[in-house]
Amino acid sequence: MIRSKRLAAAIAALLAAPWLVCRIAGGQTKPQSAQTKPNSPAQTTIKTQVRQVLFDVVVTDGKNNPVAGLKREDFSITEDGALQQILSFEAHTSVGESADHAAPPIDLSKLPANTFLNINHAREDLPLNVILFDVLNTPISDTYLARRDIKKFLMNKPSGSRFAIFILSDKLHLLQGVTDSEAELLAAMDSRAASPQTTAQGVPNSRTVSPATALGDSGLMPSYAGAQEMLARMKHLEALGDTYHLQRRLGTTVDAFEEISRFLRGMPGRKNLLWLSGSFPVGVLPGGDPIDPFSRAVDYSPELKQAADLLTLNQVAVYPVDIRGLMANPIYDASDNRTYTASSLESDRKQFWLQLVGDHDTMDQLAEFTGGHAFYETNGFEQALRMAAEDGSNYYSLSYSPSNTKFDGRLRKIHVNVARKGMHLSYRRNYFADDDSTLTLRAANAPLEKRDAAMERGAPPSHELLFSVHAKTVGFPADVTPEQIRDLSEFTPFAKFNKWDSVKMQKYELEYALLRKQVTYLITPDGLRHAALEFLYSAYDRDSNLLISGTWNGDPTISPQDLEQARTGMFRAMQTVEIPANTSWLRIGVRDAVDARIGSLEIPLPLRTE
Repeated sequence: MIRSKRLAAAIAALLAAPWLVCRIAGGQTKPQSAQTKPNSPAQTTIKTQVRQVLFDVVVTDGKNNPVAGLKREDFSITEDGALQQILSFEAHTSVGESADHAAPPIDLSKLPANTFLNINHAREDLPLNVILFDVLNTPISDTYLARRDIKKFLMNKPSGSRFAIFILSDKLHLLQGVTDSEAELLAAMDSRAASPQTTAQGVPNSRTVSPATALGDSGLMPSYAGAQEMLARMKHLEALGDTYHLQRRLGTTVDAFEEISRFLRGMPGRKNLLWLSGSFPVGVLPGGDPIDPFSRAVDYSPELKQAADLLTLNQVAVYPVDIRGLMANPIYDASDNRTYTASSLESDRKQFWLQLVGDHDTMDQLAEFTGGHAFYETNGFEQALRMAAEDGSNYYSLSYSPSNTKFDGRLRKIHVNVARKGMHLSYRRNYFADDDSTLTLRAANAPLEKRDAAMERGAPPSHELLFSVHAKTVGFPADVTPEQIRDLSEFTPFAKFNKWDSVKMQKYELEYALLRKQVTYLITPDGLRHAALEFLYSAYDRDSNLLISGTWNGDPTISPQDLEQARTGMFRAMQTVEIPANTSWLRIGVRDAVDARIGSLEIPLPLRTE
């Protein structure tokens, strides 16, 4: 319990210690870089670069139970057939975890009203799970039972496990941010936003018969050439419409994967994406064979490569779950009163199996590429969810440095063996060997991506820097000013806005406190210690749309005479923000720009009455 005691002591210090005051004026300003340089002699630095491929392996036995107790020497790795040396190995298990990982016993209900701490009681040593409830690619008739089964699963979810819930309709919506609270997760699934809705580009019901097909089967269509040509044209136009809607669905689905990848970036460890859908229209993935039962003329490879690469880079394993369960051809359904001709019956049989095989192949490819597992042809929906969550809580992390040092962006294939018989392994099978320029750009962007991830709506609180904040509403909503209109216009919800009379702005005061000994200082020749703290905020509406964001800088300079006090004292800052009055979530953060450490938390609005 050492970790818990230290964290509890730090929190107690935040709430009780005397504070040193530094006030920051409110205003829409951009962050400024620290201009100070450390007081250190010139040194010759020798830099070496070692590339590592990091991935997770889930090992299960013949009954699909996790296999624990494996050692480094039990594994072997090859890349494109060449044996690789394992550099690191770590076993993760949800069984018998040490109490040292338990959340600190801090009762947040005893904090003063509207005072918040960026701590998290959830089990951060366990993988983070994301449920994607995909109603875009699911017939409306299948979504109600799926919603019921999701709720049943959440009521019995693994203890301590963290979940976030997204719903995909015409676009991606965040229903619930990361939490281990069963009550919050169930409330999200009971909300109106989780109610299945038909969408303009949704997948049609399997029993839907097109006008051209119905006309051809009716026997009313004349058999002469001109009539049959007209019927063929009708079918062609309908096929073009189906392809158009498929492309829209595919584009929206790929965008959702990329958005979820961005949501999860910067969060350490393995993440599991449980994709619950009634159709899987992806078609082709890197390293797989092109399969598109709807239209082979469309090539989605670049978009899918980027989406799949983002998932693997962010250690996201995808678990596709077919919520339709056991599938039977609808032509044999007792409720189907359609009259078939011999040719239409054979055509429907072929189309049904072609689409089903395509769906399952897509599920298998995506799961294999990212290290997950696909579930289909089963009515054990709740069991599939539980197995996916359990797989993601019991795994092994391995890394190696590729023996092939030619990095040209090409796809490389990974193969892992375990020196035991009857084992099944799930892990990502491929990666892209990006060149030096791509890696350099990625490394340069890493601190900014980490900052953006910490400020994402619904993300768990970041606590590299521990702080407390007291929020206070100031006055009443006021009309938007011309300067505020210019600032708001930079954000998507207001980009094409022209009815500014309806926009009101609300002012808030945010009073921060953080331990000075957490801060990294740069020492100038005069002996002064300069810190570069950034105070960030992002305002989101009820649909998690970013309304406005901003940054203020603080430089808590410390003289040599004040050094001892700084080691034990607190830094306090007052920030004033003005945000749209319809803000539902205020995300705030404190970032140390010297070493890129950050702390963040999320405040639900409106505030409680004090």
